[in-house]
Amino acid sequence: MSKRRLDGDSETKQNFNPPDLSVVSRDSVKTEDSSEQAAFTVIENISDDDFFSYYVTLADVIIPQLSLISGLILGVLFHQSYGSRRNWCQISLSDLERRLGASRNTIRKYLKPLIEDGWVCILSESHREATTYGLRIPLEADEE
Repeated sequence: MSKRRLDGDSETKQNFNPPDLSVVSRDSVKTEDSSEQAAFTVIENISDDDFFSYYVTLADVIIPQLSLISGLILGVLFHQSYGSRRNWCQISLSDLERRLGASRNTIRKYLKPLIEDGWVCILSESHREATTYGLRIPLEADEE
C-alpha cells in the first residue's frame, strides 16, 4: 500500500446534497427527522494536521460521551472515512458485523443514537450497495 503526503492547502470542501431518504428500507436506522441530513459538507483530502485534530476530538470529547458499542461503531466509521482522508465512508452492515463481532440488530440499536445525536448521518443507502455514512466530527470541540 503506497502512502502519499497531503498538504494542508489541498483540503477540498464541496457541498453534498444527499439523495431523498424519505423512502428507505426496513433495515434503515435513519430517524424520522431527516432535516439535519440535508446540510452535510463533504471534505476530501484532509490534511495530516487536521486529521490529528479530528482524532483528538473523537478520542477525548466524543467517545467518552457514548456507550461502549456506539463508540466502537463510531471508531470503525472514523477509521473507514478519516483513514482515507475524508469525512464520509461507504460500509455495509455485514461488514460492520464482521469487524465488530456484533449482530446486525445490535449495530442498528447503537448506530441509531449516533445518528439522532448528529455525529453520523446517512448520505445514501440501498439493498444492493453499502450504506454511505457522513461523520460530523468538529475540528475542535469544547470539553464539557
